[in-house]
Parts: sequence; structure tokens; C-alpha cells
Amino acid sequence: TTVPMKIGLSIPAVLHVVEQVLDGAAMEDVLTRLGGQPGSRWDEPILRGDGWLASPSGGKWEIEVVTDPEEDEGENLCFDERHLADYAWRIAQALEQRYGPPYGMHTTNDGGLSRLFRVGNYGIEVGTSFDAVTVETGFFDKLAEFW
Repeated sequence: TTVPMKIGLSIPAVLHVVEQVLDGAAMEDVLTRLGGQPGSRWDEPILRGDGWLASPSGGKWEIEVVTDPEEDEGENLCFDERHLADYAWRIAQALEQRYGPPYGMHTTNDGGLSRLFRVGNYGIEVGTSFDAVTVETGFFDKLAEFW
């Protein structure tokens, strides 16, 4: 069943997070100030906010700014892939306006979208993943390994 997408972090909030990290703030501190609470998913530590979650992994942070829909028992819910792609595209457009064109772009026939930006030594990757919109931040070389 397709349900309306719930945006966890607005585009201005995403830009604020990116800006703070680029200015040297610790990602965990930035996300905690946005209401992130410690938790776990799949036995891994995360910070969970209202409609978003973030996880550290290998020197980078992945933030799901739109997370999987809450499922009722036995009901398989999903978001419209076009809405996910549109939101990821709008985040990428905002990043491009602020930091210049992406280093790399990737799209798929089924609505997948990914954009990688380079800002100094840092990388910002925006994309769609299953039923989520993600923003990853970390050192550019780490994010660019699979591009």
C-alpha cells in the first residue's frame, strides 16, 4: 500500500546540518541538537529524530531524511518512488545552488537517484535508497570510492 511520504528533515535543515559539519562541528552534536536520541537499528547504534535517523559507518554519516514508512502488523507500506526521487532531487538542487555542480550523478530507470558533491575535502551524497531519501557526509575520498 502506497502512503504519503513524511519528510523528517526539511531542505533548510539538511543545509544547516551540512553547513555545521563543514564548519567543523561534530555530526553527532549537530544531530543531537536537532532532537536526535540514541537508539539502535539492526544492532547498530543510530540517532533517531522525528521522521529521520542517522548512523555512523566507516568514517561517514548516513542520514535518512525520509525513513521507511511505519508498518502496521501484516501490512506492507511504501512511498511513491516519484516522491522520493523528487525530494532527493530538490535537496541536490539546493546543494548545487550553494556549493556548485555535483562531482558525479547517477540515475536508474526505476527512480533511483544519486548525486555526489565535493566541498573541499568533504563529500556530500544525496540519494534514494529503497523507501528512504539519504544524505551522506564524510571525507570526499571515502564517499567517492565507489563512484
